[in-house]
Amino acid sequence: MPSRPSPIPPQRQPRRAPAPDAPPCRPSSSPSVSAAPGAPSGPIERNLQQLLAATTEGDEVAFAVLVTRFQDLVVRTALRVTRSRDDAEDAAQQTWLSLFEHAAQIQSPEALPGWLTTTVRREGLRLVSRRERTLPLDVAALAQVPDPGDGPDLQAERHETAQQVNQALDQLPLSAAQLLVQLVGLARPYAEVSRELGRPMGSLGPLRARYLRQLSDLLDG
Repeated sequence: MPSRPSPIPPQRQPRRAPAPDAPPCRPSSSPSVSAAPGAPSGPIERNLQQLLAATTEGDEVAFAVLVTRFQDLVVRTALRVTRSRDDAEDAAQQTWLSLFEHAAQIQSPEALPGWLTTTVRREGLRLVSRRERTLPLDVAALAQVPDPGDGPDLQAERHETAQQVNQALDQLPLSAAQLLVQLVGLARPYAEVSRELGRPMGSLGPLRARYLRQLSDLLDG
């Protein structure tokens, strides 16, 4: 009886050496980017006490920050009292002028919102009271008032005054002269001048008063 061939054992795949454990993933060793020495680290919030102190010293930037921060509060309060956009803007302007002139009287920064609210309410009530006392203008009667005209002496005096004012304006900073020309010389609305000059509308009234005092000092000198 023929012998059966012995079965061929299956070929075994050679065993591979186990791969070494991969080292743990480490964060990139590239250095972090840091600000250059002396470079600003970003805008720093100045607290109310610092802003009030700087405003007392005549710092226009600090004053503009206060105006921007509390403009909505002041205008809303003025509108509630006056019910008139024009009167509300006038009351707000007078309030900012009072703050610019009397910032030193505010003892604590926490009292500033209440001080502004009280001041603008008082200014609004004053405007409402004055508006109610004002009689309507009779345009027809006004047109009948004779106009004496400008005589030669008056014209010469006005020309000389204009020259003196122009010379004084040339001695002021350009920004101050531009603001006075727009608000006083051309009597343009505050909102338009604010947009054109890039200044908060609430700061224009105090700046106008301040620059007018400087102009008056130059004219008197």
